[in-house]
Amino acid sequence: MRIVFTGPESSGKTSLANFISYQYKGKLIPEYSRQYLNENGPLYTKNEITQMAISQHTKAINCHSNANLQIEDGDLLTYIVWQQVKYGGINEHLMELWHTNAPDLYLICFPDLPWIYDPLREHPMDREMLFKIYLTTISKNGLKYQIISGVGQQRLSLVNFYLRSLV
Repeated sequence: MRIVFTGPESSGKTSLANFISYQYKGKLIPEYSRQYLNENGPLYTKNEITQMAISQHTKAINCHSNANLQIEDGDLLTYIVWQQVKYGGINEHLMELWHTNAPDLYLICFPDLPWIYDPLREHPMDREMLFKIYLTTISKNGLKYQIISGVGQQRLSLVNFYLRSLV
């Protein structure tokens, strides 16, 4: 089963993905763009977003694990929204890949946590707008999702509730 944490920056995705993969002994697929930008610097092009997206997708699809649960800290949708917001338009190739490889469940993190500075983050004032883009894109495409909100244990309880209902 593939579960993807998604949503705007600084909304708790990575922390939740790490915790849940540990708790459920699932295979974690980390956010590739963070690794790429840390290695290559914070400046990037539209084509580099596409390259990062394909690398993220390849890691997720080629994951060979004995775990019954694959937890992903973002997926192709992250890069689709990123390109759309930063450069306008949608990369049709990424959209096709996304449509043919949707996860079993999206957990969309609501930006009700404080924004924390990180040199790779670009949209401290646009998090609710970004949340709406993620939510609209996922729901318009008929994909299964749940919204994760609240602080601390409240978030973890929601995630645990949704995961238990799938098993």
